[in-house]
Amino acid sequence: MMKRALMLCCALIAFSFSAVSQTPNSDTPSCREAMQKFAEKYEESERVTSAVLVKGSGLEMMKLMLRKEFEKDVIKGVDMIILVEYADATEDEANAIRGEVEKLAVGLEKVVIPEGEKPKAKRLGTYYKLSADKKSISDMLILIEEENERCVMYLGGVIRDESIVKK
Repeated sequence: MMKRALMLCCALIAFSFSAVSQTPNSDTPSCREAMQKFAEKYEESERVTSAVLVKGSGLEMMKLMLRKEFEKDVIKGVDMIILVEYADATEDEANAIRGEVEKLAVGLEKVVIPEGEKPKAKRLGTYYKLSADKKSISDMLILIEEENERCVMYLGGVIRDESIVKK
């Protein structure tokens, strides 16, 4: 699972996100709660692995791993990371997960990656929610499907990414 989490982090780098995180604000709980329920739904699954990382339950260790890839300030304010890995899922389960991600992404903006910069992933989606002041991102949802990897990653907090926020 750690290998897959690191692959997700590498994918984030491929998108050239230069996010600067702050502390969370009050407009994030609904997306957070929906993502948490999404991950908890797969806790007992044999073919889908999920993890909800918050303070005291692995978040700091994941942040330490991510610091090798990102500047310290990028990870500093992230207060929740959710990973759902479904590479071993049946096609019906994978389709159900994709459908749930689409529902979770309703109301979020999609990052448009220029054609020349797109990674070779079969399915890829990065979604975000701007905070009420339109100066930061409060939630980021990433869907990645490659040949042998299928993952959903959620980052919660207030993330500043000038390339997205200034649009």
